[in-house]
Amino acid sequence: VPRGDQLFVADSCKTALTKRQEVLTESSIKTKNKQQLQVEWHYRVLPGTDNQAECILALGINLNERKQVHQQLRLFKKMVESSQEAIVVRRLDGKLIYYNQAYERLFKVSLPTAPNDFFLQCTEDTRRLFEQEITPQLQAGETWEGVIEVVDNDGQPFSVWQRVDAINDEQGNLLLSLALMH
Repeated sequence: VPRGDQLFVADSCKTALTKRQEVLTESSIKTKNKQQLQVEWHYRVLPGTDNQAECILALGINLNERKQVHQQLRLFKKMVESSQEAIVVRRLDGKLIYYNQAYERLFKVSLPTAPNDFFLQCTEDTRRLFEQEITPQLQAGETWEGVIEVVDNDGQPFSVWQRVDAINDEQGNLLLSLALMH
């Protein structure tokens, strides 16, 4: 621990010992190869058999890695938002979870005016297609690709190419669908 943080870290350990509560702090450390890391520290007293402090458990979490993950997520969001492909994530019942700006342009909607149900933007034939073909393919772990008939916010029908993929949980159950459209 760098000299400037040593007193702070010692005070955190003392607080954990005297107050018998978990203490959360942040400080920097230097690794063996002299790299500086920001670390989030969790201090907790572990009592012994006579309820006296037996030891202090200190868990350090590398914040540099967390920051890198956040940067990657922000970059991914920028890529999705700037895509010319309409991207939508929806539940099996059609409820919209996410859509990007290209989707708003394609369907002439904005967040306050967009229907929460994708199937309200589909023709009757497209709703049947989802029920009879697209959803069963997704449940089988397959991708569906083709043209569907939809309506924009003004009620004007138009055709759109769509590729739909499944988003499954760890057991392979279909949770959501991810669609690209243009």
